[in-house]
Amino acid sequence: MAPGQRALDLGTGTGTLALGFAARGLDVTGLDVARQAALDRGLTARFVEGRAEATSQDGASFDLVSAGQCWWWFDSDAAIEEAVRMLVPGGRLLIASFSYLPLSGTIAGRTEDLILEHNPGWPNAGWSGLHPEHVEALDADQVERFDDELADLLASEFPGELTVPHSVFATSGTRP
Repeated sequence: MAPGQRALDLGTGTGTLALGFAARGLDVTGLDVARQAALDRGLTARFVEGRAEATSQDGASFDLVSAGQCWWWFDSDAAIEEAVRMLVPGGRLLIASFSYLPLSGTIAGRTEDLILEHNPGWPNAGWSGLHPEHVEALDADQVERFDDELADLLASEFPGELTVPHSVFATSGTRP
């Protein structure tokens, strides 16, 4: 992407992608609630409320449509149809997400071990971040026991600053 190109960031949330694009000179519209973050950083970006499936943005009006850490909240077929409608010919759709990596011996790995002790049926063990899953809820007593044991684990095995390895998944396509 080049300075001056137009970008729409869907589900921008805190605006991480939108702010990064604005910092690189793109003309950014963030679809979410990150207006104040741009102002605080002295960046120019428009923020509007809307849904990824029905943005009310003009058709063929963006060079880039992005969705960071939010695609699973959308009706994928409708959101893709809307993204294609908004992209100029040759425009790009970027979908990205990240997930912690539960590697052996890391805080994420040990926390996952503890989760499995408390909730052996938890379906997200070993999650690579490629497909979001929903967690079955624990009752209040189970949550309290888990929280206490996690606090003990963090204090004994990972005192001080925490570093958690992550995996980043991104996919991109261009409108013909």
